[in-house]
Parts: sequence; C-alpha cells; structure tokens
Amino acid sequence: MGELDVIFRPKEGQVGQTVTKNITVKANTVPSESHLEITATVLEGM
Repeated sequence: MGELDVIFRPKEGQVGQTVTKNITVKANTVPSESHLEITATVLEGM
C-alpha cells in the first residue's frame, strides 16, 4: 500500500461544485494500469 499525491487546479467559477476526475496509474504491477476516479467538492482557497 502507498500514497499518491494528486494536484487539481480548479477553473474559475468551480467553487462549490462537485468535480470528478479520472486518473490512470501505470506501474510495474499486474495489471500494469489502474484507473482511479476521484470526486470532490471545490472549496475556496485558504
């Protein structure tokens, strides 16, 4: 098990919206590709 850092830079006007992004991870594993779906609500910057 491990960690994966993902950076999402929302577009203007996306604050308060729910956004879904798909990520493909390629590694020396079987299968060699894994597909992740991340869903989050965009918050205002800190």
